[in-house]
Amino acid sequence: MMYDVVIIPKGTLWKRLGPLHIYVPSKAYILALKILAGRKKDIEDSNVLLQHVKVKTRQQARRLLDRYVSPAAQANNAEDIEHALQELFPE
Repeated sequence: MMYDVVIIPKGTLWKRLGPLHIYVPSKAYILALKILAGRKKDIEDSNVLLQHVKVKTRQQARRLLDRYVSPAAQANNAEDIEHALQELFPE
C-alpha cells in the first residue's frame, strides 16, 4: 500500500513465530512517517521520538523525510509536513 510513497527499510527482527518473522522499523523511519502524517497525535509522538533520534533541527528532519519519503509523497502532503515541522521546530 505504501511502497510507492515511502522507502521501507528492512528493520530489526523482533520475533519469529514459525514461518512468520516480525520486524520492527527504526525510530528514525517511524519519525519520518509521523511527520508525513502531520496529525496532532503524530506530532505528539514525534516529540517523544525526537528525544531518541539524532534529529535536532528542521534541516535534519527534512533530510530524514528525503531518506524515507518519495518526492511525490512529500509534495502531496506538503501542508501536513510543514505543519508538523512548524510544531516540532518553532522558529
